[in-house]
Amino acid sequence: MYSKGIFRLSDKEKTDMKKYIIITLSVLGFHGVSQAQTGTRIDQYYLDLSVANPAAINMHENAGVSLYYNKMYSKVPGAGQNVLLNAVFPVAGKRTGFGITYAREKAGFQQLHNAYATYAYSIPFSENTKLHLGVSLGVLSQNFDASQAVYISQNDPVIKTLLVSPAVTRADLRGSAMLQAGGFFGGAAVSRMVTPRFDYSYYNYKAQYNLQTLSNLLLGYRLNINDNFSIKPSVQFLMFNTEFFRFQSNVSASYQDKVWAGVGINSQNQYALNVGFKAQDAITCGYSFSFASGAVQSMLGPTHELTARISLAGLGSGTPAEETGNKSGDEVTDEPEVKPTTGKRRYQDVNVKALSDLQSAGTGLDTAGIHLAGIPREKTDAGYYLVTGLHSSEAKADQMIKNLYMQDIIAFKFFDVINNSYYVYLKQFKTEKEANRFIQYYESNLPQAWIRQVK
Repeated sequence: MYSKGIFRLSDKEKTDMKKYIIITLSVLGFHGVSQAQTGTRIDQYYLDLSVANPAAINMHENAGVSLYYNKMYSKVPGAGQNVLLNAVFPVAGKRTGFGITYAREKAGFQQLHNAYATYAYSIPFSENTKLHLGVSLGVLSQNFDASQAVYISQNDPVIKTLLVSPAVTRADLRGSAMLQAGGFFGGAAVSRMVTPRFDYSYYNYKAQYNLQTLSNLLLGYRLNINDNFSIKPSVQFLMFNTEFFRFQSNVSASYQDKVWAGVGINSQNQYALNVGFKAQDAITCGYSFSFASGAVQSMLGPTHELTARISLAGLGSGTPAEETGNKSGDEVTDEPEVKPTTGKRRYQDVNVKALSDLQSAGTGLDTAGIHLAGIPREKTDAGYYLVTGLHSSEAKADQMIKNLYMQDIIAFKFFDVINNSYYVYLKQFKTEKEANRFIQYYESNLPQAWIRQVK
């Protein structure tokens, strides 16, 4: 609707340009000023589900920040570029969480900025099933950069309209829900619920439109093959009002949630390859490469996406929230540094099957003689546990227990059937009040300790 007067080409150039625009728009789908209905495209949504569904904030085990950048169709000038920042803050020991999201969608010479604040609340139905709800309030701000437009005359009224039009800002409302049952998750989210209206005018030239409501449905499952390997299929369906529809899907295989690779396909006939790794416990990095086939690929070029997630708890500046059954790959492993001992430790064979066994043996032993028995992957006793570590494998939990023992801190482990993780704990309590009193002592000795309730 802003194309009048922008292009003045020969007949042959117009014919070629029409073919180019038709092909490009048919593949780009919703991106471009022609419809102004862009939606922030994130190919690696599965690395942070709260990017697509804000209710998933409480599926995170600790606070963190996710960063995304993608450049679509790299051979097409002015093709879409998306930047997204998503910060989540689940509240420790509670059913609530908060989030902040900013996204910039850029296509051609238009930009749409999205900013939201989210409140999430979780409702437990059983030990393995929880419903997460989210509501987000925010603003949408659209502006045009005429310096990126192609035009002949600066006196063109349409160009003048763009040059003098300030950014237009509108309020927005989002609602979301996510059901979690063991390794399965499924949820829906709706944004632009108020269908924000944008108006532009310059003398007798006017344009106005309402952004379409954007809905998505997210489904996925985590299948644990063994202690080291897991497979995570997921699919996201998106719909603009009831007129436009698209989907994204992915299957990734992960090793200890440290390294993963996967493949995907979307409704725009693009195929995707993705890889990722954990640089350390606090930092996760990922890359996605999407491409079409045949002549379309040679014309449009591939889509690249980079992402990184920083776990604030992993950096020692956050506290894990009440775990909700999701194993998102975030390990909380703030272990104390093992200090050198001043004397030789006494060697003694000790078979440890419970916390009481290690307490009976006492401190000061050589850890080479401490044999930690494996624990069954089943539900543990109910109570309030003072935990100081969360691990995806039992071997890592055992190592942390020995590291703590070298500091004269006695700990053991239990398995959580909800998120398939091993917790290292210091003590078990009957009531939360007793646990809160006791944690004050350990806060001065450990980088991180929190209360985990097991029902």
